[in-house]
Amino acid sequence: MRVYTGWLREDWNYVRFVNPGDLRVAEKTCGVSGCHAVEVRKVQTSMMTHGAMLWGAALYNNGAFPLKDPHFGESYGPDGKPQRLVTFPTPTVEESENKGVLPYLEPLQRWEIHNPETCCVSSSVEVESVRRLAIPTRRKIPASPKSS
Repeated sequence: MRVYTGWLREDWNYVRFVNPGDLRVAEKTCGVSGCHAVEVRKVQTSMMTHGAMLWGAALYNNGAFPLKDPHFGESYGPDGKPQRLVTFPTPTVEESENKGVLPYLEPLQRWEIHNPETCCVSSSVEVESVRRLAIPTRRKIPASPKSS
């Protein structure tokens, strides 16, 4: 049986018993009393926990989001709901440009209800870019030549 996102709705006590390494419970299980606190903290801040590089590349390369830097990540809080990830302290411009440190990552939007016009954009240029992407263009497809 594959549980997929159903796992996110499981009771916290069940999750910590069945999978104590789940990042939603790891601080209370593996990180308790200093046993693996350092490892838990490193994993929680690792870029491997949110998949932003995958989503950034997929969304940008397929024309679903107009900006090349990742803006979305897949991360869930202890309640199983998507959460926004924020870098603290906020990275400097140099850290962002030279090391790729992002100030934040928005949770992935639900695809079936997502409105690209209102998606985490901060400037009117970005809004216009997203708006252009959201409007489907209708192209006339030339008829295939008939064989003689």
